[in-house]
Amino acid sequence: MAVSISIAVGGYYGMIAAMRIGGVSAVVPFRYSRLLFGVAIGVWYFGEVLDHWTLIGSAIVVLSGLYALWRESQLR
Repeated sequence: MAVSISIAVGGYYGMIAAMRIGGVSAVVPFRYSRLLFGVAIGVWYFGEVLDHWTLIGSAIVVLSGLYALWRESQLR
């Protein structure tokens, strides 16, 4: 548990540092990748069963981040 907490804190610190250094539009989609890893760990380690609402909500969050990244790349 301590190792998991340490990795999570380090990862969050890395995200905050990236937000300060890089462009927000380039960093934000990677923030939402936590959702994918969290769901994968929940299914794999804890035996969670995903319902269709969870999958739809996750897809909306991830696709909106990818759309924002694509839209910003088109404006340049």
